[in-house]
Amino acid sequence: MRAGLHVRQKRVRRRDERDDVRDDLGRVFPGKWLRQVIVGIDFVTGNEPPMLLAAGTADTDVDPVNSTQFADALRAKGDRVELKRYEGLGHDSLIQAFSTSQRDTSPVVADVLAFIDAQTAAH
Repeated sequence: MRAGLHVRQKRVRRRDERDDVRDDLGRVFPGKWLRQVIVGIDFVTGNEPPMLLAAGTADTDVDPVNSTQFADALRAKGDRVELKRYEGLGHDSLIQAFSTSQRDTSPVVADVLAFIDAQTAAH
């Protein structure tokens, strides 16, 4: 290195599967503004089927308040909705509850099955 010349090396982060997901979402929802305006609450008509909404209180991907607002919007239109909150679970934890290693002990799976059974019994 020459005197007075400082070369700074750029750190290169390796791509992983999260980058692929971000790329896919970017193609489907091309701008942040679009992702912010495309939410289910805007499409509630009052003709929705019964819904079970599951929200983890530790979710940092989707604010749990969104589930409450969505449930309120559905109820306001006369739709049947059940909102279940899972203390300490995040977004990924709710999805992982359906994995083979967790589904037999998961309260999430038990609630989904109970919801399906209740809807079947109602008809």
